[in-house]
Amino acid sequence: MEKNVKSLSTYALSIAIVMVATLFLKVPTPTGYDNLGGCFILVIATFVNPIGALLAGGIGSMLADIMSGYAVWAIPTLIIKGSMGFLAAILLRKECCKKKLQIKSVRVYLFAILMSLYVVAGYLIAGIYVIGTIPGSLAQTPGLLVEAVVTVITYIVAASALEQVKFRKLVDL
Repeated sequence: MEKNVKSLSTYALSIAIVMVATLFLKVPTPTGYDNLGGCFILVIATFVNPIGALLAGGIGSMLADIMSGYAVWAIPTLIIKGSMGFLAAILLRKECCKKKLQIKSVRVYLFAILMSLYVVAGYLIAGIYVIGTIPGSLAQTPGLLVEAVVTVITYIVAASALEQVKFRKLVDL
C-alpha cells in the first residue's frame, strides 16, 4: 500500500511539474509558444519510470495546452508528449540505470536529441491536421527546433544536477 501511495504521489507531482513548466516557463511564438515542459518530461523519464513519464508528459502538457488557450492541440499533445515521455523513459532508464551510465555521456545526449526531434516531427504531422495545410505546419519548424535545443540543454543541466545529489534514490519506484 505504501508503494502505491508513493507511486501515485510521484505521478501526480510529475504531472503538476510538467504542467507548471509548460504554462509558466514559456515564450510566445507566432504559432504557439516554446516552453520548458519537455525538459521536465525528460528528467522525469530519467528518474521516475515509463508510466510516470507517460502520464506527466501526456496529461501535464495537455492540461497546459487547455489552460493556455490552445485546446485544439490538447489531443495531439497528449499523444506526442505522452509517447515521448514513455519512449524516453525506456531508452534513458535502460542506459542510466542498468548500465550505470552518467547523464553527461554522448549516448544520453543523443537520446535527448532524438526525443526532442521526435516531438518536432510529431507536431509537424499534427499541424497538418490542426492547422490544415502543410505550409502552415512547416511554419512551426523554427520555433519547434528552438524549443528542442533549449529542451536538450536544460535537460542536461537539470538531470546532471539531480544525478549529483543522488535524486534517483529519493524517487525509487
